[in-house]
Amino acid sequence: MPTTSSHKPKFSTLQIIVLIATVALSAISTDLYLSGFMDMTRSFATTESQVQLTLTFFMLGFVGGQIISGPLSDHYGRLPILKLSIIFYIAASIACFLVASIEMMWLARLIQGLAAAAGPVLGRAMIADLYERQEAASFMSHIASAMAIVPALAPIVGSILLHWFAWQSHFIALSIFGITLLLAVHFMMFETAPSKGGHALTKIKSLFGSSFSFLKHKQFLGYVILASCAFGSMFAYISVASYLVTDALGIDKTYFGYTFAFNVFGLFLAASINARIIKHIRIERILGVAMGILFSIGTIFLIFQFDYLSLPLLLACMFFVFGVGGMTMSNTQAAAISLFRAQAGSASAIFGLIQTGSAALTGTLAGYFYVGTALPLAIIIGFCGTLGLLTWWICFSDSNR
Repeated sequence: MPTTSSHKPKFSTLQIIVLIATVALSAISTDLYLSGFMDMTRSFATTESQVQLTLTFFMLGFVGGQIISGPLSDHYGRLPILKLSIIFYIAASIACFLVASIEMMWLARLIQGLAAAAGPVLGRAMIADLYERQEAASFMSHIASAMAIVPALAPIVGSILLHWFAWQSHFIALSIFGITLLLAVHFMMFETAPSKGGHALTKIKSLFGSSFSFLKHKQFLGYVILASCAFGSMFAYISVASYLVTDALGIDKTYFGYTFAFNVFGLFLAASINARIIKHIRIERILGVAMGILFSIGTIFLIFQFDYLSLPLLLACMFFVFGVGGMTMSNTQAAAISLFRAQAGSASAIFGLIQTGSAALTGTLAGYFYVGTALPLAIIIGFCGTLGLLTWWICFSDSNR
């Protein structure tokens, strides 16, 4: 585990565990209930695309929450905003298992996403408060490799819950998780960015002005696009994974969680390797390799899915797609936010806003055009790989010469 500068405190082992849970708040909120999509479709007497919109509404709320939580944390401090957000998250999770219509589920998920946004945004900001660029990248990779356990286990836990109980049990479990996290944050975490004064509303308004300066920075924009390509590819699969595995390929829903865990192992393995090599290899070089892999996998998947779509092909391709996520997201987050350390909360918010917005778009497109085949997913991954490789070449290839 990397060390911090001598004049700054560092997180203890228990605090790192709480930080992992905080950053994982959005991941567990999307991955735990995936196995219940078919049951939700029947329960609400609706269509697959309508149930898929519960993911989209969560992501839309997640986008909006980042706009608010980052700047507010720069004003009031990280912990007050984080704790308030978790309280709203708990309330929304309770609403999710009480709703009687798909429309009310959309609303509850929108609020849940709005509240969950504070987890990863403020988690990244807290790391940036205490660690320098390369240290932060290494630290985030350690966090990502440990956090990979969450999306690996969440679908399995979700499948087990679905075997014994109804789909509502997923949201009961999320409510319990939220309560536990709130207590842990309150009693165990320390403030990394005390209030700096000023008007909170002014902070939020200034975020939109600051966003132009952030996005005019060539490297910051490049990091954001690369992260969006990696996360967008992953989320496109997450949006249709349940239908592809259980519907198109005919795998029993009880085993869906295990297939998803295999993919997440790719993220865990890549993040673990990245945490070790980041001390010796420039971030930009690693990102170039990652985008090359994403482009290659997108091309292979697009070609072979027409005649050879099978569970081994799907799992192999998604293993590498998730691996690209493990190589990309921690590095881009640390590098981008380090460019604006004095505005870490706002920079983290803009970064997450664009990354999550892109994921919401790819997830919606994958779900909307899903017709029982992997073609829409393959096209999306191929596009993300092409855009990512071109972006890396334009923004970062010179730094490796």
